[in-house]
Amino acid sequence: MATFTWKGGDDVTSLPVSLRVGFYGAAFGDTIAIASYQQSNYATNTGAENSGSLPSVRYIPASGSSYAYWSGGSLGSGSGSTASMPSGAATVHINFSHTSSVNFQGAKFFAYDGSDPTNNSTTVSNKGFSAEPAVTTWVDCDIEEGYVNIGSSVSPLTEHNFYIAVSATPLSAGGHTDIAYRIEFEYY
Repeated sequence: MATFTWKGGDDVTSLPVSLRVGFYGAAFGDTIAIASYQQSNYATNTGAENSGSLPSVRYIPASGSSYAYWSGGSLGSGSGSTASMPSGAATVHINFSHTSSVNFQGAKFFAYDGSDPTNNSTTVSNKGFSAEPAVTTWVDCDIEEGYVNIGSSVSPLTEHNFYIAVSATPLSAGGHTDIAYRIEFEYY
């Protein structure tokens, strides 16, 4: 039997299906300027409830596609190459476990509008990369634009872990809840 568990990358805050990743300014509830990226992340329902902080990985457009600033969580903060970021500093840790040893293939992580996994959010734009397995270049991860291509496993295991960094910028003013994240792959 297959099971998915979502947590913050530092494994401190759980993300059950009732919660989502919230993107904010310097603190919970703070707004993000249009064309800027978040400074903090929290587990939240629709933005009204703070259910715990998550590590925040910020895309910095002027710095290139392989540079990030990370903060929060048990690893503190830092900046530099996306390849040097510890996996525990990633925004989310997705654990896939199975009662049998399995491989996976065609793994991809993406953002969508929260209702239909083939539609982008119309209010938020997302960038992402995989800290583990390492695919450390920022890509557009809104499903109509692209996705974080995680690839395939190299050996069968009963547990596979994915550490994904996500950064978001609003496309319009106001609070936005039409966004969700998804991982898809085939296992065998």
